[in-house]
Amino acid sequence: MSRFEFNTVLVAIVLAFAISEILTAWGRLIRNRKCVTSPGLFILASSWVLLAIVVHWFGLWAYEQASFNRLLETLLILLPALVIALVCFVWVPDIPTSGALNLEEHYFEAGSWTLPLIALFMFLGAVADVSVPNVSFSTPFWLLAGWASVFLALRFSRRRSVHIGVFGASWLLYLAAIGLRM
Repeated sequence: MSRFEFNTVLVAIVLAFAISEILTAWGRLIRNRKCVTSPGLFILASSWVLLAIVVHWFGLWAYEQASFNRLLETLLILLPALVIALVCFVWVPDIPTSGALNLEEHYFEAGSWTLPLIALFMFLGAVADVSVPNVSFSTPFWLLAGWASVFLALRFSRRRSVHIGVFGASWLLYLAAIGLRM
């Protein structure tokens, strides 16, 4: 097994836990839909996080030629996965045993932690791209750092339309990036 394969397996395991957390939450929310209100923003954001995880995993192929001779290189590609997994575990709500669950309220409460973590995920991904030698392709550092700063700033807004705009634009940017790399 090459060092690249070893590292991608480690990252894939972490990302699999994150994906599992999102899908489990969606299943519970669907099963308990009678007590769930205002799911739109949470679904938009959590579906973008799911897309970000998948895009991140596919992006690991850019590191295929990296030597991974230093532990730092492994940590640099593992850290974004750990951070986005933490986002999933923080953002997924507990289903109440009685009463209603307002998902929009939960989104904003958890957002004080998750939105800066999303920014950190993006920033760490950009740092890995410029720090690990022999990366075959990467998104420009300035673009990811700027995008990360938008998510960091989003933490300070409680305007629903702003959050929808940022996540909607983020969906479009990812879809455009996927289209350009196909």
